[in-house]
Amino acid sequence: REKWEKQEENGKMTVSFFIAAVGFLTGFLLGKWYYKKPEQEKQEEEEEKAELIGSVASPVNGEIDGEKAEEGVVVIRPSEGKVYAPVSGKVVRLFPMGNELLLKTEFGAEIHLQAGGGKDELLGEYYSPRVVQNEIVGKGKLLLEFDKKGLEAEGASVDISLSLSEEQGGTRVYRKGDGRVKTGEEILQIRGDFQSAGIPRD
Repeated sequence: REKWEKQEENGKMTVSFFIAAVGFLTGFLLGKWYYKKPEQEKQEEEEEKAELIGSVASPVNGEIDGEKAEEGVVVIRPSEGKVYAPVSGKVVRLFPMGNELLLKTEFGAEIHLQAGGGKDELLGEYYSPRVVQNEIVGKGKLLLEFDKKGLEAEGASVDISLSLSEEQGGTRVYRKGDGRVKTGEEILQIRGDFQSAGIPRD
C-alpha cells in the first residue's frame, strides 16, 4: 500500500509539473504575441499611410535567400542564367567584369545589381551583358546573361544580389516578396512622401 501511495504521489507531482510547464509556455507565447502585435500594427499603419513612390520587381526566376535578408537588399538563387531589369531606368554604370551594374530608376533610387559574388576577372568569360552604359531600359529588358552551369563548375556563386544603393530622404523600403519568385514579381516597395523625397508627381 505504501508503495502504491508513493507511486500515486509521484504521478500527481508529474502531472502538476506538466501543467505548470504548459502554463508557463502558454503565458510566454501569449506575452510574446501581445508585445509584438502593437509593433506590427504600427508598421502596417505607417505603410498604409505612406504613398507608394516606387516598386521593384524580381530580376530573375528563383528563390529568395531569407538568411541573407536585409532592409533594401534581396539575394536570389536563380533558376536560369538571365537577369532582367527590375524597373525602368538608366544604366548609369556597367562594371568591367560584366556581372554588375547600377540602374538609376525613374523614381530617383539607384539599384545595384550583381550576378555572383566573385571578383575574379578570369570568371568574366561567363558573363555577357546585353546593355551598354547610359542605355535607357524598360522594366523586363534583358540586362545580362551568364553561364550558370559553368560558374557552378568553377565553385563560384551564381546568386543575384539586388540592393538600393541610394535612397531619398523621407522614404522607407518595404519587402514584399518571399520564397520562390518569378521575373517581374514585386519584391520591394519604396514608400514615403513625394515632397520630402524631392520627387515630382506624374
